[in-house]
Amino acid sequence: MIIIGYFLLGLVVVGFCILVLLLFVPFNLVLVSERRGIDTYAYFKVYWLWRIFQLQIDILAQEIQLHILSFRILRSSLRGDPETAKPEAETEQEGEEDEESSAMTLRELLGYRDLIRPLLRCIIRILQSFRLLRLYFRAEVGLSSAAATGIFIGRYYALVGILQPWLQNRPNVDIKITPVFHDEALNYGVYLNIRNSVIRLLIPVIRLLLSRPTLRLIKNTVFKRKR
Repeated sequence: MIIIGYFLLGLVVVGFCILVLLLFVPFNLVLVSERRGIDTYAYFKVYWLWRIFQLQIDILAQEIQLHILSFRILRSSLRGDPETAKPEAETEQEGEEDEESSAMTLRELLGYRDLIRPLLRCIIRILQSFRLLRLYFRAEVGLSSAAATGIFIGRYYALVGILQPWLQNRPNVDIKITPVFHDEALNYGVYLNIRNSVIRLLIPVIRLLLSRPTLRLIKNTVFKRKR
């Protein structure tokens, strides 16, 4: 019995440590994309626990990979299987049913306009919880004519002038667009790295769920339907 007790205590301690790690250890979201001529690639990565766990999503190839300690554990395609695709008639019928249900849901939500402000506040807090580590953007832009390219670049420099006080205080932001006057072109390179943690995402959501408009919406929809 003592051994079983220690074993259960160990499981509780391990579970608690895993929960703490999940809530408080930050994760990084990285977006990388580049285009040179006709060659384009774009992928999205999630790093967690000092890059022990890595999740990579190839946006163009629609492929997902999971790496643990640099070893690939999972590789799967995000594209649907054509053999399991539903007939068009069933798809159209389900689409009509989804439109009707979404319209009903929208009419119900419009009755709770006081929910808009807490919802917007929640979205803003979630966006503010992210920490920008690095933003790198380079582009070569050439439009149909040299005059159009010059107008575009002039507007770009005007925008940079407006954002200059903000950019001066953020050395981790590096944005530059180079004009191409002799030909049409669109080449770019993007690197975005932001950081957050689960607990910082949960706090605004919990505040939203505990707000009076949300509680009233849950009471008037979920519990009434159960009755």
